[in-house]
Amino acid sequence: QGYGLPLPGSDVLDLRDILLSSLRKNFDAVTHATGALAAAAARVIAGIAVAALYFLADKPAEAREGTLYEQLRRETRARMSRFLDGFEKVLGAQVAISSINTALTAAYLLWSGVPHFAFLVPATFVLGLVPIVGNIASNCLIIGAALTVSPSLAVLSLGFLVFIHTLEHFLNSRIIGGRIEAPM
Repeated sequence: QGYGLPLPGSDVLDLRDILLSSLRKNFDAVTHATGALAAAAARVIAGIAVAALYFLADKPAEAREGTLYEQLRRETRARMSRFLDGFEKVLGAQVAISSINTALTAAYLLWSGVPHFAFLVPATFVLGLVPIVGNIASNCLIIGAALTVSPSLAVLSLGFLVFIHTLEHFLNSRIIGGRIEAPM
């Protein structure tokens, strides 16, 4: 009022009610739009999956022999097979790495007394499947839980996590290198 602007309500409670009702209206619109977008995305993904399955499916040999379509289908199938083979090897290695990281972290959590052990251990494993971002996210969770006890425990946890993730770099190159048959 001091600046000459009209206020939508007479006091703070009126302003709060107006703000909450506005948020409810917009929240419903955003929720509806998100649902529509998710449904459309699901239809697009289903369509792509059906088209890919149709493209990769076996056809009668006499109907397709020697065509450009058959050559493209054969080459796509070979490349997809090679990609899935590599993906299986790397994902298997990542599961092994995440398991080792989780075991070391679980031992530390038990030793140090960081709370929420039952949540942090599975979260460390699941997030550890995502190579870099997952480790950062699990580290934030662990340090946050340690911070609820004391700042010194949080610093100790940070030091431990930096140490095991430094060791994990050598472990990553060893395990993944062994899986894809590349030198460390």
